[in-house]
Amino acid sequence: MRRISLFCLLLCIAFQSYSQVYFTYGYGGSFTNAKGLNQFVENYNARRTWLNTEMKPFSYLDGISVSLGLGFGGGWVDMEYALRARKRFADGIDAAGDDVTRQVKLRQNVFAISTGGMFVEGSGGVAFGLRTEFGNQKNKYPVV
Repeated sequence: MRRISLFCLLLCIAFQSYSQVYFTYGYGGSFTNAKGLNQFVENYNARRTWLNTEMKPFSYLDGISVSLGLGFGGGWVDMEYALRARKRFADGIDAAGDDVTRQVKLRQNVFAISTGGMFVEGSGGVAFGLRTEFGNQKNKYPVV
């Protein structure tokens, strides 16, 4: 309920100041620190010397993002939701002659809020602000 109230308040401020409201949909990415998962990948590759394709470590996640924002006076507020993911796999033939494939998927769902100020001069300008993200990461180890 608080989120809806805050959104309505910001929307009312925007209309009173004759601001610009925008909606974007696109592709985005981020670099993440997945120490624990990368340690798993390193151990997995080290213990299976028979792998033809070793699993690569995780660092960059990408996917779709949707944002809604508004600019008013000399400032702006932006809210974004992003779905990012990356898959890695390893395969090879083990000592028993079986073809073995292991797949790991890292998924990150993030809600971000940005706010800041703008200095506009003519047709150009400079903006500054703060951004914070709330979200979680999930690992999936499907049997392939």
